[in-house]
Amino acid sequence: MEQNEKQTAIKKNKRTLVIILLVFGGPILAAYITLNYFSGSLKLVNYGKVIRKNVPITADGLLQGISNAKVVKNIFLTKWTYVYIDNSYCDKMCIKNIDNLRRIELAQGKEALKVNRIFVLTDINDSEKLNKKLSLFKNLLVYKLSKEDRDKFMHQFKIINGPEVKKAKRVYLVDPKGRLRMYYESDTREDQNIELLKGMGKDLKTLLKNSLIG
Repeated sequence: MEQNEKQTAIKKNKRTLVIILLVFGGPILAAYITLNYFSGSLKLVNYGKVIRKNVPITADGLLQGISNAKVVKNIFLTKWTYVYIDNSYCDKMCIKNIDNLRRIELAQGKEALKVNRIFVLTDINDSEKLNKKLSLFKNLLVYKLSKEDRDKFMHQFKIINGPEVKKAKRVYLVDPKGRLRMYYESDTREDQNIELLKGMGKDLKTLLKNSLIG
C-alpha cells in the first residue's frame, strides 16, 4: 500500500514538473523556434520586415570612421546590432533614423547593454559637418567603407526588388550570431515615424526577452 502511494506521488510530481516546464519554458522555446525556423510566417515580431533566409553579415570592408571606433572583426557576433547605411551629408531623415535608434536603446534600460548601433558611411565627403551632427549620439559606432569592399559589404544588405542599399535609408537588425534578421523602412511623415519608433522598440524588447541567442 505504502509502495503504491510512493509511486503515485512520484507520478504526480513528474506531472507537476512537466506543467511547470511548459508554463515557464514554453514561451521561450516558442520564441526560439519562431525566430530561427518560422520567422517569416509566425511573426514573433510584428513591425519589422523579417528576413526568412539566414543571411550572414561580416565586417569585411569596414574601416575606422569619425567616431574613432575600432573595427572588431566579430562586431556582429556579440550583440543585437542595428545597422544604418547612408552618406556623410546625413539629411533630416538620416538624423531621424539615428535618433530613433538612440531612443530605442535607451528605452531598454539594463538590456541596452545587449544592443549596438552602427552607422556605415557610403562616403566621407562631409566628415567635419557630420561630426557636429552626430555629437549628441553617444555610443554610436560610425564606420566608413574601403573602396575595394564597399559594394561587397553593402550587397549583404540587398533586399530583392528593393532600391540600392546606399539609397534605401533602411534600418537593419542583425542578431548576435551575425545573421540579418529584419529591416525597417524609413518614413518622412511624423505620425508614421512615431509608429515606426514604437514598433521597433516593441520588436527589440520582445527579442531581448525571448531569444536564447542574446
